[in-house]
Amino acid sequence: MHDQAVQTISEQLGDDDDALDASRAPLLLVRAELRTAAGHDAAAIDDLERAFGLQPDAAAEALESALTTAIDGAVAVGDRESERRYTLRAVDVMSSRGKRAEAAMLLRGWTSRHEEDVEALRRLRDMDTAEGAWRAVAETCLRLIHLEQGVAQVDAALGLSHAHQELGEPEGAREGLEHVRDLQPDSPQVRAELRKIYEQLGDQQELAKLLVGDAQLEEDPATKAEMLQRAGHIFVDLGDAVSAIPPLREAHQLVPQPSTVVPLADAYILAGWFDDAGDLLSRAIEAGRGRRSPEICVYYHRKAKVAEAQGDRARQLELLLEAHQSNKKNGLVAADLADLAESLEQWDLAARTLRTITLIDTQCPISRAEAFLRQGRIAHVQGDNKNAKMWARRAKREDPEWDAIDHFLIELGDRPSAPPGRG
Repeated sequence: MHDQAVQTISEQLGDDDDALDASRAPLLLVRAELRTAAGHDAAAIDDLERAFGLQPDAAAEALESALTTAIDGAVAVGDRESERRYTLRAVDVMSSRGKRAEAAMLLRGWTSRHEEDVEALRRLRDMDTAEGAWRAVAETCLRLIHLEQGVAQVDAALGLSHAHQELGEPEGAREGLEHVRDLQPDSPQVRAELRKIYEQLGDQQELAKLLVGDAQLEEDPATKAEMLQRAGHIFVDLGDAVSAIPPLREAHQLVPQPSTVVPLADAYILAGWFDDAGDLLSRAIEAGRGRRSPEICVYYHRKAKVAEAQGDRARQLELLLEAHQSNKKNGLVAADLADLAESLEQWDLAARTLRTITLIDTQCPISRAEAFLRQGRIAHVQGDNKNAKMWARRAKREDPEWDAIDHFLIELGDRPSAPPGRG
């Protein structure tokens, strides 16, 4: 009976199965229903596919239902190929109807049973990405990392990182990125992403090591030197002179400028290689041909640190004076000079340097209020209480709530104008 009805409808449809006449869709739907009832599921799906192509809204629900039934049938008999074909098609149909969550769930079920299906995993990743389902995206990308190769593997690693960034969990992408970095060490995208994660996690050691490796892949000398210098800086900050010296030395060879001289000198000092540090700085000073400049100031400052490390305080003072004369606006140098001069009881030099500090606007460990207060204490030591009070009052105007100033004024027999407020 069903076969006769199918024959009748087939005659009405004619022989041209590819005709694009939308009026054919109702007949195709009826024939599909009859074929389903007769147990001809594959033929029914063919009719529904043609109807869907002509009138998607009219045929979508029936096609989705038929595909779902076909999936169950394929699973029951262990027909993996048919199950996969029907599943991927059902995902397409569901997505066209806006049923993206259901489509993703169906695809997730397939990929959970068939973990090696790269195409299906890619589709699942893309669907979850479009929906902002970042936890699911991360899980799928991690699976793809271990299945993909080449550019596709890099894409999976970047997708993993992006998902974990969206989740606020950058550490979750670290292992996957490191895995791809080891397999594809020349990938600039993966290495850049790892740098970002190391920075976010505060893993300075790994960041520095990665920068050294990145520099070897860089062709531009200036960029390469910058990477090496940054790595060396990090190693110096970590107290690892052994690791710091090679990249800083290479950076200096590439770009023999102040930006590379100073960090290399710092690494030498940290390592206790005082002769190397001194020779490096002396050559840099000689290259300046006696000119006084901010760069020469920094060189002398580092030479003073060498003298300090060697316990030669007289030489340290001499070098700090040279540095200060080269650039009186360098607050770090001025502070070191003032501290050392005071400790050596070089009162006049200390007072002059502190006065300079009150006039500079650059970074300085000694504030204006402290500089005034210390000048007052120096005047007091020298028996000049009049000037001691004058400097203390100027310090008070600069920082009215610092109680150390009030205590000093009381010591000088001068009652403070406001009660102590800060320690």
